[in-house]
Amino acid sequence: MARLKDHALAAQQAVEDALISVAGRCDAARDRVENEQRALTKLHRAQDDDYRALLERSNEHAGVTAERERLQKRLVELADARKALTSRQQERAVCAEKRRALFNELSLLRDERYALRKKVADDLTAKLSPNVRVDIAQSQDRSRYRELLGEALKGASMKAGPVADRLCAALAPDELYALVQTCDDARLAERVGLDEERAKKVTAHLRNTEAMYAIEGVALEDEPCVELRDGDFKRADTLSPGQRCTAILPILLLESDRPLIIDQPED
Repeated sequence: MARLKDHALAAQQAVEDALISVAGRCDAARDRVENEQRALTKLHRAQDDDYRALLERSNEHAGVTAERERLQKRLVELADARKALTSRQQERAVCAEKRRALFNELSLLRDERYALRKKVADDLTAKLSPNVRVDIAQSQDRSRYRELLGEALKGASMKAGPVADRLCAALAPDELYALVQTCDDARLAERVGLDEERAKKVTAHLRNTEAMYAIEGVALEDEPCVELRDGDFKRADTLSPGQRCTAILPILLLESDRPLIIDQPED
């Protein structure tokens, strides 16, 4: 029994020693596992940071992609607009050429009309000589031209009336049109007698406006002049009413084949 007891105690001791050894190994294994977990956690944290950074870059790229798509769409729109603009410019050039041709034709017709009127005036002068003289000045009536200029210059931060008077007196409509469209402020100022700042305001206010096209095509009417010999020849608009009648009645009686009724001839 004593020997059995010794065997049992030895076995017990061996088991206890084995348990202590196993517990030690378990503790060591647990420490290694915890170390690996900490290392893995650290790696996961770094990977999470990398993932977030990658996600941010991806979002940025998505924004850049959207902006690129928007810009590409805008580029296509601008290309289409450029084609349309080129087409319109070509159409405008064709229309401008036609307009110039029509103005040339109109100028010739006005010259022909003036020649006919001049012939009539010369015939009247020959028939009514030596007391009455009739003449006609080509394109001297600028009243409509002045009216259009006054309307067009309203709101141009200047006294429209005086500037319109200067422009009307110094430049023909086609000359003004050319200077305004080419923005030749210095030449405009020199021709009209304006300071250059006001000339710039004129060109800026009138250029490429509907009013400017109307001004270019305005008709300057021929201005007739009837003169009566009173010592020297004097224009009818400077004469007394009686003298005016003396100048005009011979013309009416000469050219008319209808009866002429005069009310209150004493006036």
